[in-house]
Amino acid sequence: MTTAAASRRRRTRPMMLAATALVVVAVVGWIVLAATARGAIVAVPKSLTCGDVPVTYDILGGINDDGVPTPAFELTAEPGTKCSLTIVIVNTGSRAVHVDTMEFPELTPGPSRGHLVMVSRDLESDTAPERDDDATGSAIFSIDQDVRGHASMARRFELAYRAPISTCQDEDYSEAHHGIPLVRTSSLGLSGTTKGAVNLLIRGTGVAGSDCG
Repeated sequence: MTTAAASRRRRTRPMMLAATALVVVAVVGWIVLAATARGAIVAVPKSLTCGDVPVTYDILGGINDDGVPTPAFELTAEPGTKCSLTIVIVNTGSRAVHVDTMEFPELTPGPSRGHLVMVSRDLESDTAPERDDDATGSAIFSIDQDVRGHASMARRFELAYRAPISTCQDEDYSEAHHGIPLVRTSSLGLSGTTKGAVNLLIRGTGVAGSDCG
């Protein structure tokens, strides 16, 4: 009996190992497939207009820390500035991907100075961001939409100047926002975040007196 039981155990062990290997391969394949699908999502700039005047997406310096010239929109932040930024989400893959949110770091009103901030969203409605993250100063917009394979969707965001009282200062400044928006996507039950391909260089001057607030 002992010999027979040992023989069965010897036969069972390879079967268990093979089954475990199959499970591992399936899980790894599932993870890779989901990551590949999410990686096919790209957020690219379509247009920026400020006061109905188109802004050119041009090669500029001062966007990245390494100083390498980079394509970007350059605009001026001053009282009364209002701009409309249209971004296209492109799915270059063949599998549908769900776009959960689009996040714009440091584009909510800050305590240090006046600048341009995201105030409304997309082509279909004028609603406020889903939430503002106080820790990062991010404007986060709920998208909650599938993008089919080899398809795209456009979203328009409004930028407006806001200058809290604490921004009353005279110094000129510039703000570089590169790799926006952060696009959170999900596929096959797994989620991840991808940097966008939109770059902004915002220039402005300090505000004073009646322009504050």
